[in-house]
Formats: sequence, C-alpha cells, structure tokens
Amino acid sequence: MEIKGIGNLTIKQVLEKVDNGARFITYDYCISAVVSTTSSTSTMFFIEKRLHRLKKGIPYSIITLLLGWWGIPWGPLLSIRALLINLFGGSNHTEEIVENLKKALKEEEERQSRYQAAYQPSMDIAKAMQLLGINTLDQKTLLSAYKNELKKWHPDKHSSLSAEQIEKYQKRTQQIVEAKEFLYKEILKNQGA
Repeated sequence: MEIKGIGNLTIKQVLEKVDNGARFITYDYCISAVVSTTSSTSTMFFIEKRLHRLKKGIPYSIITLLLGWWGIPWGPLLSIRALLINLFGGSNHTEEIVENLKKALKEEEERQSRYQAAYQPSMDIAKAMQLLGINTLDQKTLLSAYKNELKKWHPDKHSSLSAEQIEKYQKRTQQIVEAKEFLYKEILKNQGA
C-alpha cells in the first residue's frame, strides 16, 4: 500500500508523529456516467495537521462535484457521501495502520535481537583464554588446556555432586567448550591472515 507523505521516516518517527496528532487519511470520490456510478478511495496520506487534512481532500471533492452527480440513482447518494467524508477530513485509518506498524516494529526488534545473539560473540579472546587458563594462543596449548579443564569440570568425572552442583559444572563445561571453539576459530583466522 502506498502512503504519501511519509518520506524517509522510520517506524519510530512515524509513531512519534502520530502521538503528536498526525493521521493516516484517505478521501472518497465519485464518478458517474448516466446509469453507471463508481465510488472509490484515494491513495493513503500521512498528514500531520488537521488543516492539511481538509486541503488534501479538495481535489477529490472537486472530482465528485463535477463528475459524481450524473449517475441515476446512485450518483447523487454516493456523491453526498463522498463530500461529507471529505468535508470532515477524510476517512481516518490511523488505528489500523499504527497497530500494523507496532507489530512490524516488534518483529524488527525481535529480529535484531536474534541477529545480535547469533552474531555477537558471547566472549572475547582475553575472557576465553582466562577461562581456559592459558597465556599464549596456539593450537597445542589450547587443546592441552581444554582437556585439563574438561577433566576438572565435567560433571561425569564427579560422582557425588548435588543437583545444584551438577548444573554449575554443566554450565562451566559449556563455557569451556565455547571458549575452546571461539579460540580455535581465532587461531584459524590468524593462520589464514
């Protein structure tokens, strides 16, 4: 759907303007030819001030005044209807548009959140090296430290753990695995550079 008057505004900017009184408006017009009458709606307009709402409707009212009356029997009825709608500032579609914009904004924020979670590393090199207890970053040191930390923290290596301790050990094991994978990718990246 084309909406005139939005320009390059973001969804948040449009919602702010709606909070300040802007509206999404369409205008009706009527065209008749003896026994045939057509009533239609204009393109949607995003209008910031009430006075502008009346001005935007003038062309559609003129079309209706000139071409709408001539169809019998619906021409006069539909013309009056269109003129009244335009006289009172057009048909207001703000609620439904704002509802759709809010849904779109929420979906975009969720998409951004998923993107950030997927593509932002949960750790940096220093944190990963500290987690594995290493000072130098090479493959041999990494694998040795990884094995040592897994022996120390893997819950299967400790038979008398409480449920709370098992959860703690599982979380630490997961962090160790993530740190090893992160650092291994960094090593491969540095070797390729």
